[in-house]
Amino acid sequence: MKRIGIDIGGTFTDLVAYDEASGTISRGKVLTQRAHPDRSFLAALEQAGVEENDVSLLLHATTIVTNLLIERRGGRVGLLTTRGFRDVLEMQLSVRPNPFAYVDWVKPQPLVPRELRFELDERIDAAGNVVTALDPEQVRAAARELAAIGVDSVAVCLLHSFVNSDHELEIAGILAAELPGVPVSLSHEVDPTIREYERVSSTVINSYAQPAIGDYVDALERELETSVRFMHSGGGIVPAQTARKFPLILAYSGPAAGVLAGTFLTREAQSDDLITFDMGGTSCDVALIRGGHPEMRDEIEIEWGIPARTLSLDVKSVGAGGGSIAWLDPGGALMVGPQSAGASPGPACYGAGGQQPTVTDANLVLGLIAEQLLGGGMKLDRAAAEATLGRLAVQAELPITELAGAIYRIVNTTMALAVRQITVEKGIDPRDFDLVSFGGAGGQHAIGVANELDVDRVVFPPQASTFSALGLLTADLAFSQARTMLRPFESVDLGEVGELLQRIGQSSASYVECAVDGAGEPSTSAILDLRYVGQSHYVPVRFTPGEDDHDTLVARFEAEHEVLYGTKLGDPIELVNVRSLVRRELPSFTLAPQPGGAGHEQIPARWVELEQAEVPVIWRDRMQPGHVVPGPVLIEESDSTYYVANGWDAEMRGDGSILASRR
Repeated sequence: MKRIGIDIGGTFTDLVAYDEASGTISRGKVLTQRAHPDRSFLAALEQAGVEENDVSLLLHATTIVTNLLIERRGGRVGLLTTRGFRDVLEMQLSVRPNPFAYVDWVKPQPLVPRELRFELDERIDAAGNVVTALDPEQVRAAARELAAIGVDSVAVCLLHSFVNSDHELEIAGILAAELPGVPVSLSHEVDPTIREYERVSSTVINSYAQPAIGDYVDALERELETSVRFMHSGGGIVPAQTARKFPLILAYSGPAAGVLAGTFLTREAQSDDLITFDMGGTSCDVALIRGGHPEMRDEIEIEWGIPARTLSLDVKSVGAGGGSIAWLDPGGALMVGPQSAGASPGPACYGAGGQQPTVTDANLVLGLIAEQLLGGGMKLDRAAAEATLGRLAVQAELPITELAGAIYRIVNTTMALAVRQITVEKGIDPRDFDLVSFGGAGGQHAIGVANELDVDRVVFPPQASTFSALGLLTADLAFSQARTMLRPFESVDLGEVGELLQRIGQSSASYVECAVDGAGEPSTSAILDLRYVGQSHYVPVRFTPGEDDHDTLVARFEAEHEVLYGTKLGDPIELVNVRSLVRRELPSFTLAPQPGGAGHEQIPARWVELEQAEVPVIWRDRMQPGHVVPGPVLIEESDSTYYVANGWDAEMRGDGSILASRR
């Protein structure tokens, strides 16, 4: 039987199949059909020759929610809220991306226009007491108006519903009768914590994505007999019904799988501190793994100013991929991205009608990639790449090769800046980490990014082009929920906190209920969000009910606070939220030892403009463990090329990864 991981990206759809008997890996790669991702899913299965009756587990990461939010292609959402809070989405927060941009900055438009936002005469206070009862007829009238307008989904976010959810539940019952078949998101289920704007934003985003994810899940269930499980932003797996109810949690689904693969590599390579560098066709995603554990956060922001609160691996994404488009700004400066040619039409060299110059076109002209991909299954058109770069070169008044080199350096700088944002800006030195490069385009740029950061070691893992899909196979079923419990910490009854966590855990366990052979029983871990009184943001602190006392938790909080902010104050502390993470372990995943090659099969050298020299080219699968290859060299496999620049050496390790070290 096989375990399958399928990762649908903006340009390519990757598949990894793990044979449970032999421990061997096979993989596939097809172009993504952005308008019909279910077809890409099925095409990947067909290309890999996977039979459903030979599948034990089918795991899936997708960029559908990310793309919906970036491109504003979600459903038409109606919002029901407490009177006086209709314009919370309009007001947003007081911060702006550049505090000095008073003239040219435009606040992002809400996902729900004002005419689709309805106020209700109801009120619950902060203690959960009903101040104004809900009027069911008012809800029915709003529902009938929404039906007449025609909405795809409805979000319900009432004041203090995270303390008392009775009114939201009553509204849900009325909407089910008045708007049958229309999905409804309730804020006390999506985000039952304080901060009104963040809670309504998260609930609206959930509703915004529900129609598309519902249609997608339906399409897969029509085509497949095997159940599909989805990767969520926090790095866990959930069944399809959970993904359908909470599509918000899928926002960083694909990048999370890549970080999990990097975490798996730390165990295999016995290296605990890594920066994951995932450069695909559309974006580059970077994340930090310290002590073998990825960094986490509880809020993401795909579009600035429109937050979504959900547990997520701390991934920084930038519009820098193989398909990123090069262009000139009004002042004539060369820019790269964030716009991408995607899979259709794709880079000009794909020969599918692309007319705009991309990073892949530049890399082809620079000699970093060969004129074919996917083992010869995809031919690249160098003449088309030169033609489209030539048009931009005329505007930029540069020779084509100089323009291509400039595109290469600019995109490297963009990606190095993303790494600095998750390291240097947090007081972390990136030179203390290895850079782990994967994704189809990562191998051509990783050494350049490492040079920008002064990092001395780059790891190219096995299956690098499909590494994120491999990461799916390392995940467990998991789901997290939080509840606000705002009070001075010295007065908190930890026994009461333990009881609340137990109730949250039981709720979370219901969202990972599914039949998977070999899946373990649910286990629960807990986090307390603590802060000094007067602070705005909190620090997550692990908590073991029945073992940890107040003094232990205070000491743990102050130690974490000192790591994050460089100080501990000794001031009074307050509890903000309690969080429960339920996990069901899936059967362990172990790769079979990588077979060594019989020697270095060398193919004709290729001229590389960055080296101004003919550079030797060798096949990765013919490299023997322990053998060192000096740069400059190009190491190729069917779907990736690794450029090891002059001044670096590449060594094949016993775990199948290539370690490039600064000479």
